[in-house]
Amino acid sequence: MTELQDATADAATFTAWLIAHGRRPWSEIHPLLAGCTCAWADLDGFHAEPAPAGPPLATHVWAWDDGKLLRVRIDGGDGIAAELRLTDSSQGEPVTVTERQATTWPSGEGRVSVGQAWRDRALRIYQVTGLMPLEFTRLEEAGQQSQEAER
Repeated sequence: MTELQDATADAATFTAWLIAHGRRPWSEIHPLLAGCTCAWADLDGFHAEPAPAGPPLATHVWAWDDGKLLRVRIDGGDGIAAELRLTDSSQGEPVTVTERQATTWPSGEGRVSVGQAWRDRALRIYQVTGLMPLEFTRLEEAGQQSQEAER
């Protein structure tokens, strides 16, 4: 069995609730990230920590807590945000999600300059299927607030 087949065999499909926040200034995005662990890569390295005060110099911020995941595409001082609620059906559109396990950058992989502390880390990918598929991500250690790893 190939690695891809192994990943597919471990996939789980369920219903979650998607909220499209759309384009918002960072001052409106920041409160959505409160209480979440946020991950992004910028010129200072890879981060997994509380939300930055301002939009980081990055393409995306991935955020999660126990009941939700967010993905925010950064566009200057704005963010374009989507939120996936895993258990709270009081808001959002019901969507089908496939959850699978993956790992971060493998040791020795040279295309990405990231500290060893961020390599070979377990993570979860939540793929929303449909006309506009989206992916949300969380590090397995979602309950721990990690600080920036050494570069």
